Amino acid sequence: IVLFIPNHLRFNAYASSKSAYLLDRKLRKYNNKYELIMAHSYGALYPSYQFSSKKRIPFIFDIEDYHPGEAVADGTDNEVKRREFIMRKILPKASFITYASPLIGERSLKLIPDFPRNKSALINNCFSESDFKYIDINKDKIRFVWFSQNITAARGLEIIVPYLYNYRQQVNLTLIGNLYPNFYDNFLDAYREVLTILPPVPQTELHYQLANFDIG
Repeated sequence: IVLFIPNHLRFNAYASSKSAYLLDRKLRKYNNKYELIMAHSYGALYPSYQFSSKKRIPFIFDIEDYHPGEAVADGTDNEVKRREFIMRKILPKASFITYASPLIGERSLKLIPDFPRNKSALINNCFSESDFKYIDINKDKIRFVWFSQNITAARGLEIIVPYLYNYRQQVNLTLIGNLYPNFYDNFLDAYREVLTILPPVPQTELHYQLANFDIG
């Protein structure tokens, strides 16, 4: 539909994110009285704006990534333009905006140059230094670590793993997360000599384990 009506905000939002459609439908059933909406994740941007307008209550949006730059399955060029269009239209309506890093904020705010900068703030996506400890362990190999919720394709491992494999006598890479079996069979298995794979662990344990590595 957006090919024929390119400037229709709702259709662009639905085309861009399935969760935008689902959340928008769900919120239409809410008749409770609220004072503030705090929205997180790109799919929540349009529904929170719609709900805010309908109920005449302010909304805050947290930009945890530069959304037009995120990877998409297909139609990348169209999706980049679609997300820029949606953010330009909706973000100026927000009562406040937060973002997860200085560069994410800088790039996002360029889309809305007239938005008052005192209505935005940086909340660094990071952890307290006290959560971590340093361990001085001498080992023969340089210890790399990579962790994510899921160990799967298109996360950057296809770039770094073959490169580290060239130095397998000198390095080891530990992967921490939920391993997708097909990704292991189709890609990681060929480089198993340089890899150590661990299952997901609680956040506090993960922070403790990171002291055992050199580079992450």
